[in-house]
Amino acid sequence: MSNNYVINEIDRRLAVLLAAGTVEEVRHTPPARARVRIGDWVSAWLPWTSLAAGQVRKWRPPSKGEQVLMLSPSGLPEGAFILPGFNTNQHAQPDQRPHATVEQMPDGAKVEYDWQAHQYLVEAPPNGRIVLRVGATELELRSDGVTLRTPKFEGVQA
Repeated sequence: MSNNYVINEIDRRLAVLLAAGTVEEVRHTPPARARVRIGDWVSAWLPWTSLAAGQVRKWRPPSKGEQVLMLSPSGLPEGAFILPGFNTNQHAQPDQRPHATVEQMPDGAKVEYDWQAHQYLVEAPPNGRIVLRVGATELELRSDGVTLRTPKFEGVQA
């Protein structure tokens, strides 16, 4: 094996160790995977990182066009995984307050906690609804009214 080959192989692996790209396609069925576009090249189906994947799990698949970082251990793209979540002009940050956590959905729904104001806000679009469910009891909030379904109602108490 020539020194040139070894140097070229090391250079190639370093070049793909960390690479910024955009999500080209997403497969939501198990095992969930996405393809990443970097220039003209499109990856194989790769897993993405999650905020939680143990006993507590969170599902938030990347979106087509979302900017990601492809991490390739040992510089081998076939073993790579995706780190999503970089804001861009196309996918701007939903807020700028340092004391708030905000999730903005594409239909306008929003979940927000502002720890300075001590306020938790759950907002649905005008045609949406918010449902709280505990066992057989369900509270549904809509723009045209509120519905409470429960096997036992103990009345309004002060």
